[in-house]
Amino acid sequence: MVKIAIIGAGNVGSTLGKVFATKTSHTVMYASRHPTTAQVKQVVAQTPNSEAESIEKAIHEADVSFTNYKKLFLRGQDYE
Repeated sequence: MVKIAIIGAGNVGSTLGKVFATKTSHTVMYASRHPTTAQVKQVVAQTPNSEAESIEKAIHEADVSFTNYKKLFLRGQDYE
């Protein structure tokens, strides 16, 4: 089973994650700077075989990563 990290759990990220989770048997990790927020918890609850993680942990554990942020924040660095 492949672990897929989707960085960002907004409209684009949640839609992409739901497609991966329902069309495949892969695990979806929604990566967020704030993985315990109500919005992220709701997305996880609506997506089978998914979990919420910090961005750093999701990137480290994933086999494949998708980014849909305008900016990526990792280890205190601001990447554009």
